[in-house]
Order: sequence, then C-alpha cells, then structure tokens
Amino acid sequence: MFVQQSPRRYLEKCITCPVIRRGLCCDASPDAQRALSQASSRVSYGPGEEIIVQGVDEEHIGIVLSGTVKISNIAVDGRKTVIALLESGNIVGNLLNGPSRFSYEAADQTTICRIRKDQFRTLLWTYPDLGYRVLELTTQHAELVEEWLTLFNCRTTLQRVAGYLVAVTSSQMLHQADKRNIDVDFPIGRKDLAAYLGTTPETLSRNFSHLASLQILTVSDGRHVVVHSLRRLREIAGEAPGVRSPAEPERFTLPVKRRTPINVASERATPQEFRLTGDHNMLRLVSASSQANG
Repeated sequence: MFVQQSPRRYLEKCITCPVIRRGLCCDASPDAQRALSQASSRVSYGPGEEIIVQGVDEEHIGIVLSGTVKISNIAVDGRKTVIALLESGNIVGNLLNGPSRFSYEAADQTTICRIRKDQFRTLLWTYPDLGYRVLELTTQHAELVEEWLTLFNCRTTLQRVAGYLVAVTSSQMLHQADKRNIDVDFPIGRKDLAAYLGTTPETLSRNFSHLASLQILTVSDGRHVVVHSLRRLREIAGEAPGVRSPAEPERFTLPVKRRTPINVASERATPQEFRLTGDHNMLRLVSASSQANG
C-alpha cells in the first residue's frame, strides 16, 4: 500500500527536491515553483504497486522523484508488454481526460510528486514557463521512443542488448568515480527486461554470457552487472561516435524567460522562436524516416 505525505512548506519540499534541476520545475519561476508546491503532494510506492491502472480515468499526473516507473500494456488475454521505463524527472500519466491507455507500475521503491490534472492545467495557463517545460519533457520522451523503435527495427538481439546497456551505463556512470568498472543495476527483472528488448529470458541470458566471454562485462546476478568497456559495447550496438544514446536526451533552448502570462495566439504566430540545439543526428534520422514512409 502506498504512503502519502501531506504537502510541506515550499522551502522544505521543493528546495530539497532531488529533481529540482532537471524535472518539471528546473526552469520555472519562484512563483510557479511555490504554486506547484502548494498544489502537490509526495506519494511513495513499493515495488510492483500500480500507480495508474490501465483502463481507469486517473485524476492525477506526477513527476518521478526517485525510483523507476514501468509502463506496460496488458492485453485481453493477460499478456503484459513492457513499453518504456521512466526514471527520475519524467512525467507519469498525461493531461488528457479519459481512461489510461497503459499501466504505470513502480519497478522498485518509487516516490512520485503528484498533482491533480485540473489544478495542473490551471497552473500551465498561469505560468507559461511550466508549459514550455512540459513541451520539452514531452519532446524528449517522444525522441526516446523513436530511438528505441530504430534500435528494435534495425538491429539484432545482441545489438539491442548492447544498446540498452550503453544507455543504462551512460546514465549510471555519472554518479560513480571508477569509469573503467561501472556498476550497473537494472530497474526491472530479467523476464521484464527480455520483454522490453523484444526477446526471451533464455536468449537474453545467452547474450549476457556472450558479452561476458568477451570480457566486456561481468554478470553478478539477474539485476546487476559490471561493465568493463563502454567503448566495445558501443561498437557492438552499432553506435557511431558522437551519436546520443537514449540516456542522453536533447534539450531545446527557450527564447526568453517570461514571468507573466502571455497571449497564446501571438506566440503561435512566431514559431521561429522554437529552436532545437545540440547534436543533430536525431533530426537527420527523423527526416530519413519521414522520406521512407512518404
């Protein structure tokens, strides 16, 4: 059963928030952060507990503060397919009304900053900087999905496993001093990971054993490995030097920081203010895919 904590004062809750510099509030004005603090509450879930039930009209959305959230689709016959994994800073749920298309479940001990949808929509109209940040997080998530679809459609099972390991290792190595022997913890078990990578647990185990025989990694148990060569993993995954991994989302720059409500119609008349910056490999990939489908 989840444990809900009542809203705290702004200085106590938001200043110490673990995702204050990369979550929804990172570019928000102090007034917007204060309003979010007053309208939100923290909720904790244990491993396996459902945060949003598939087919149910959920009244809240949330931000992952810690832990990992597993997005799944449950078929009519009961089969569960893992679609995505959300880590700290990501949005849980969506702003649309109606039954949830997917199931959101805590993969491990997880804490969510939760807010009612109607209150959040009001805040978006009042504080446009929050709206910009929601757009940014949504764009990042869409790009990750596109990159994973490319990974699935264009690579072998071994390449998919290596590509996933590159993404997870790139993320977790940031918090470790030893960059040559990187401890990697998987947020989900071997069965769910196999489903996520589009293979079977047996094939996944064989691929881990193959990578271990190449001395690229050491398997400690079903949810932990030690990666010895990230470079060789990238080579097996087929990643070209300089290409972002799904663990390194792109940011786009906001034109001007605004602290007061703006006229939505006038903003739509100046789309040139929105500009993607950084690595453009993903832009070329999307363009190529569009031409192929067109």
